Amino acid sequence: MSNPNQLFLLADHIKLSLLERQRAISLNLEPNSQDGHISRSLESFRSGLESIAVERESLEDAGDTAALTTLKQSEQSLQAQYDDLTAQFHGFPTT
Repeated sequence: MSNPNQLFLLADHIKLSLLERQRAISLNLEPNSQDGHISRSLESFRSGLESIAVERESLEDAGDTAALTTLKQSEQSLQAQYDDLTAQFHGFPTT
């Protein structure tokens, strides 16, 4: 999954899953049933970011500056979201 738009959708899906997980925790329910699903989604997200990095390198080599600029912006935004979502999943405070 290296299409930035697909990764933005995946990020939204993970956000919703984390909200559901947090709600289950606040209601003293068992949130662990979603942990495996969230973990797999985060792994897919990480893999997609790696694919985007490879694509970015290809665009740099080809000298396609217009596409490169757009991809870099998406990559930076997605990386920030990934870092934030991963921190939330592991229980670290986020910014």
